[in-house]
Amino acid sequence: MVTQDGDIYLVKFHPSIGAGIKKYRPAVIVTSTVTRLNPRFVLIALLTTQMEKANRFELKLKTNPALAKDSVLLCWYLYIIDSRRLIRKLGTISPKEIVAMHQILSKLLT
Repeated sequence: MVTQDGDIYLVKFHPSIGAGIKKYRPAVIVTSTVTRLNPRFVLIALLTTQMEKANRFELKLKTNPALAKDSVLLCWYLYIIDSRRLIRKLGTISPKEIVAMHQILSKLLT
């Protein structure tokens, strides 16, 4: 499966263990580098519609046609998942949002 940074996918999170997510929900491909290293896996960040006050490691996404509602990208909530959990591509975030996501991740991981 070919993925690109910023792609939005519907992801199947169940079955899971413990407090893990147990449903389908959209997520954003954080980097396709993981997929190039091993095509079985992909690194994603979760999306939520809970529009509380976003912290500095979250990115608000507004009026994206791939999403039913305005959402927040939780850049701190990262998963490496088996690429078979990617159900279908819903769309992509804008190039400006991809740059912002990478900037947030850089701050988070350094």
